[in-house]
Amino acid sequence: MRIQYYIFFLVVILLTTGCDRKNFLNDGDYLLTKVHITGNHRVADESLYSFLRQKPNRKFILFPIYLWAFIASERTFNKEGIQIKIDEKAAWYDQQIAQATNNHTKQKYILKKETSLKKLKRKLEKGPFFARMLKPLAEQPVIYNERLTQQTADQLKIFLESKGFFKSYVSYQTSVKGEKAKVLYKIVEDQPYYLSAINYNTDGDTAILKYVYGSIKESYLKSGDVYDEQHINQERERLEKLLKNNGYFTFTKDYIDFEVDTTLGVMK
Repeated sequence: MRIQYYIFFLVVILLTTGCDRKNFLNDGDYLLTKVHITGNHRVADESLYSFLRQKPNRKFILFPIYLWAFIASERTFNKEGIQIKIDEKAAWYDQQIAQATNNHTKQKYILKKETSLKKLKRKLEKGPFFARMLKPLAEQPVIYNERLTQQTADQLKIFLESKGFFKSYVSYQTSVKGEKAKVLYKIVEDQPYYLSAINYNTDGDTAILKYVYGSIKESYLKSGDVYDEQHINQERERLEKLLKNNGYFTFTKDYIDFEVDTTLGVMK
């Protein structure tokens, strides 16, 4: 019910104020309206989209009402105009105070100045009624940023490698039309690397080796599985807990290193 109220309120404001995005874009700026990732077949969409450094403004039933709320609230909140009014009133009251012929009149103008400016400053700080009502919905425009787009592509590549896709490739294409920009990330996964063999090296400590191989069924790393850094980290934590429970109280997972041979698909 509350969202319906805000939508109705927003529509009324938009009809009376208009909704020109260009007023909030500087020269060379583009509003990011769509981001899409394509080419992934084995890695889940939700995993990849979580790495986006920029996402378009949210929509409600295909309409960017959260962006509209921001634009409408900005249109009803003229900060510069309020500040000018504060300065003008302060100057006018200062003049009246200076020209006062007696202390009673002077104190009257001082009190009126404080009361009047207090109201205007509160309005400047919190915004007018309309702006305050729209604030829970308002989202600032998402301006396309080339640097953040490249960072997203880099993070996607790192994530793919962490999932065993060492030969994967990530590129992006930005299309601009008018004041809008769309970004398409293209992924080539290639074939993932598998664990063909898993060997443990304890530098001759047969006791530790005994505990490791004695719990091998509980290992997160299995021959034939796709390489996954998350499983490696889980295995390090498992071994740390295992050894501490068997008397190696100062042992930590930081003592565990994994070496990966991607040419043979062997983890050591």
